[in-house]
Amino acid sequence: MKTEQAEKLVNFMIEIAKAIRDTGGVPNGHLYAQVMGKMTFDQYQNMIETMKKMSLIKEENHLLTYTGK
Repeated sequence: MKTEQAEKLVNFMIEIAKAIRDTGGVPNGHLYAQVMGKMTFDQYQNMIETMKKMSLIKEENHLLTYTGK
């Protein structure tokens, strides 16, 4: 992955985390429905798992909530 692509991915992840924060939580499937034209399901799943590992978000009963600072 090129540096420019990595930067775009990080910025996209930040925007997704902000959207989750600003809404107070969003069902995982609903969020995917909003971004499915921008990425594949596997890419989406990888992004969500990465954000969980970074402790930006958590998922309980398919509800994504923001946990970062």
